Amino acid sequence: FMKNDDLLLHLFETRVLTVPQIAGLAALRATEKNLNKLRKISDDLEEDIKNGKSHISNDILFHNTIAKSTQNPIIKRLIPIINECITGGYLKTKDIPESGETVRTFHHNILKAIECGDAEEAERLMCEHISYGKRAIEKNN
Repeated sequence: FMKNDDLLLHLFETRVLTVPQIAGLAALRATEKNLNKLRKISDDLEEDIKNGKSHISNDILFHNTIAKSTQNPIIKRLIPIINECITGGYLKTKDIPESGETVRTFHHNILKAIECGDAEEAERLMCEHISYGKRAIEKNN
């Protein structure tokens, strides 16, 4: 699916239109079990970044778990398609020195907003996170 840069940018555009609202809904509906899973994934992602390892699988798992935290079965099925751009984005930005730390910070802050039940903040941060990734890809093309 992700064979060219234009398609990747279109997928990022689609993500920015949908995923922030998903994060907001997760902030309103996440169970303690969902939050515990998000915390564990966030910790694992942070360890990957600290150790210079690929964090792509934990990045995707983080976003998929946010989708599951909405308790909406349709969103849970749609988000893996939208998240295909995470892999493409990672491959395009992994060599940017601050990329891993920026991802870690965004994920940490998004998790905090979801934990606090702050839908507006979760949406805002997720929008910034995705927009940052899109800009990094555009800059490195």
